[in-house]
Amino acid sequence: AVYNIVSAITIGERLEFDRPSCRRFKQCLQEISRNSNFGFSENGVGFLPQVSPKKSSKLQDSIKYVQEFLEPRLTNHKTSLVKKEIPDYIDVCLNYNAREGKIINDEGILQGVINLFTSGCEPTISLTMWLFLLMTRYPELQKKCRHVISMQIRDDECVSWGARDKLPFIFATIQEAQRFSNPVPYGYPYEVSSEIEVGNYRIPEGDLLLLNYRSCHMDYTYWKRPAEFRPENFTDSDGDLIHHEAFLPYGLGHRTCGYKNIADQVLFIVFTNIISKFNLRAPEDNPNPSLTAEEGLIRYPKSYHVIPYPLEDEKQ
Repeated sequence: AVYNIVSAITIGERLEFDRPSCRRFKQCLQEISRNSNFGFSENGVGFLPQVSPKKSSKLQDSIKYVQEFLEPRLTNHKTSLVKKEIPDYIDVCLNYNAREGKIINDEGILQGVINLFTSGCEPTISLTMWLFLLMTRYPELQKKCRHVISMQIRDDECVSWGARDKLPFIFATIQEAQRFSNPVPYGYPYEVSSEIEVGNYRIPEGDLLLLNYRSCHMDYTYWKRPAEFRPENFTDSDGDLIHHEAFLPYGLGHRTCGYKNIADQVLFIVFTNIISKFNLRAPEDNPNPSLTAEEGLIRYPKSYHVIPYPLEDEKQ
C-alpha cells in the first residue's frame, strides 16, 4: 500500500508486484534505503564521499536498476504530456520546464523520484514495524489503544482519517513510537555558507552539517525518561494531544519531509485498523523480541515475528 501511494504521486501508476520487474524495483529501493548511510563509515564516524566498499557494488547495481526502471516512465510522460486533473511529480517537473524553460534535467527528475520513494516508503514501513513490535512488547498498552478505538468506532466500521481528532491517544502512541525508535535519525547534509560558531566549536565555511534528530528525541531536558516508551509524553492531563518543540520526526526548516502528511495518514489508518481487528502477540519461543535497531540511513528493528490473532476468534 505504501509503495503504491508513493508510486501514484511520483510516476502516476500502480506497481503490480506480481510482475518480476516491479518486485525487483521494490527490492532495489529497499537496498538503497537500508544500505545507504550518507557516506558514513561503518562505525558512523566521519563523512566519506562513497559508501562502504563492502556494500558499494550491490548498492550501485540497485541504483542502476531503479534508474533503468524509471527512465521509460519519464520518456512516456514526455511523449504524452497532457494536462491532468491530478498531475504526478514527473508531470509537475515537465510542466515547470515547459513553462520556465528547461531547468530540471532528466537526471534531476529521476533523482527526485528516487528520493520520494526512499524517503516516503521505507521510513513509513520501518515505523510500522516498530509500532507492531512495541505493541507485542507492551500488551497492556495495545489493549488501551484498542479500547480507545472501540469507544469511538463501531466494531463493523473501518477507521478513517476523519476519525483522527477523536483518537488523540492513538496519535500520541504513533508519535511516541517515532520519538522512541527514531526511524530517520539524521537529516540531509547542509553545507555551511559562511564560518559560524556553535557553543565552543568553530565550523568553517564549506563544511557539511547533519541535524541529529535522535539527540533531540533522547534529550532529558525535554523528555521524562526518554529511554522508555511512554505515549503520555504527547498528552496533557486532559488526554489531549500536545506539541513538543523537540519532536522532529520529519526534519526541520525548508527541508522538512514533503511526505509528512501522507505518512501521518498511512500510519494512522494502518495502525488503527490492524489494532482494532487483531491482537498482536509475540511467539512463545521469543516473548520479548529485541528493541535493538539495525543502524543505517533508516533504523529498522531487528527481525522479529508477530502473530496476529483475529479478535473475533478470541471472543468465541
